[in-house]
Amino acid sequence: MEPLRIYLVATKHGWKDVVRLAAMFTVYGTGPPEKYAEEMEELPAAPYRRLLVYRQRCRNLILSSRASSPKGPGASYWSDVEGTQWTNPEESALWRALHKQALERELSAQTADSDPEEVDPTICAADDPRDGTTATRLGITFVKCTHRDIMLAVDDLIKVRTSHESLLRDVCAHSKACTDTAVI
Repeated sequence: MEPLRIYLVATKHGWKDVVRLAAMFTVYGTGPPEKYAEEMEELPAAPYRRLLVYRQRCRNLILSSRASSPKGPGASYWSDVEGTQWTNPEESALWRALHKQALERELSAQTADSDPEEVDPTICAADDPRDGTTATRLGITFVKCTHRDIMLAVDDLIKVRTSHESLLRDVCAHSKACTDTAVI
């Protein structure tokens, strides 16, 4: 599953540790997080915006560090994916450690009057201070679940999507068969 989708599902359910991991993986991923995900329909725009701001800040930090290194300026992105600039496991581990430290510093620097959207990309939907203290939004109640519950829910979503695609193929095939016989 894509880090963006995991981030959105975890945000919806308030799984802060999963949100933090997914946010890190969107920073290290090669794909753009700007693409549409179905899970966006169920959340307000604030968590997604926090992720985009967080991702840009992390990339700017790494690129500014990379530009001042003796090796010279870096690429427009970096990743653990084979074939990209950061294929060396030790170098990758170093950047991950720096990234994690920067995230922890950023989170510890929060103040009560700061805009949470600009500071903490890992605020879960149920904890967003602009939404009040309620964990219910639009009739949907957010509950805490384990990682196993997440995986079971993801499996269910995949099954529903697969059956929906299969049904759509059958309808299209039937529609084509009806059209073909009408022409003859």
